[in-house]
Amino acid sequence: METFHSPEDLVPISPRKELYDMYAHTIAERFPSFLTREWSEATRGELESPLLIRNRHETVPQWLIDSIVTEKSRNQFTEALAQYLETYAIDDWLKHGTIMFGVDHGQFTDVPVVSELFAALRPEKREETFMVVSKMVDLLQLPLGPIDVIPLLQKISHIVQTVPRLDRQPSKRLAKLRSNDNEDAKEIIEKIAQHPGAVIVQSLIGRHNKPSDDGSTLYIHEPNLETFRILAGKPVLLIPLYIHCETFGSDGSITPAEMLFQFFPPIDLSHAKPRSMIKLQRIANQVTENFRQATEGVVGKKYPNGVEIKSWQQQKLERLAGSISIKSQLENEDDY
Repeated sequence: METFHSPEDLVPISPRKELYDMYAHTIAERFPSFLTREWSEATRGELESPLLIRNRHETVPQWLIDSIVTEKSRNQFTEALAQYLETYAIDDWLKHGTIMFGVDHGQFTDVPVVSELFAALRPEKREETFMVVSKMVDLLQLPLGPIDVIPLLQKISHIVQTVPRLDRQPSKRLAKLRSNDNEDAKEIIEKIAQHPGAVIVQSLIGRHNKPSDDGSTLYIHEPNLETFRILAGKPVLLIPLYIHCETFGSDGSITPAEMLFQFFPPIDLSHAKPRSMIKLQRIANQVTENFRQATEGVVGKKYPNGVEIKSWQQQKLERLAGSISIKSQLENEDDY
């Protein structure tokens, strides 16, 4: 028999608060370099919005940039990026189409660092640049102050927010909320993708790299095919970009990191068809293998069995094995 201690206990937890609690647990368990923002009107408001507008009156302080990435790395990346833009005539493409920097999501730093360094190189594009991040970022605080991460990122660009697959099983109400939030985000991304001159910076892979339980293998994950379906047939030039930047240590440390990176040739998605899943899967496989080889070259020696790709299908089978609620599991499958 269920009991309650006070009448307030009878009020069901809101799905938005459930999302907050789930993210707070994930941050505490997996990301020791970050603090968690309190549940407040500001946090709730950011969690509710699919699009956060850029703060046009402030910029990221230089001391903070210096705390994240070494100056030498920033200069090397900026030079390589400038050369890439020239080699592939990216500025000409932007006159009629959109570009998307699709990163591998090995660490938290990739999306904001690319956004900031691109905007520093092309300041006239800052107003048309959109980062795509998880709503978990709404809860993150850097202990350097502390500093709320989302208002910090808004000093770089506009932000589109998604709700990737959650670490724990959501309630039916949260699953519905998550679906609605992601539909809003996808609609926004589709509109951006059709805006000439827009720049999207997004992780193609919704999950961080993860070692095997015995530490012998590093698994990277496949891109979410929904990303390619959204962009297919639109004037989008995908720029696959591998980045390794270990600013945030597993021990909770924060140190200026050397940023290792590799650009891959751009992929024109304007000729792909949203329903041509075989072609989209082929593009995704190509990008994933490029990321795997780049990751192998940088950190492969740390793992006796090297770096392997863990497919979505394999992950689904593992999560569904022994589950008594396959339907509820499926509601939490895709990254958005």
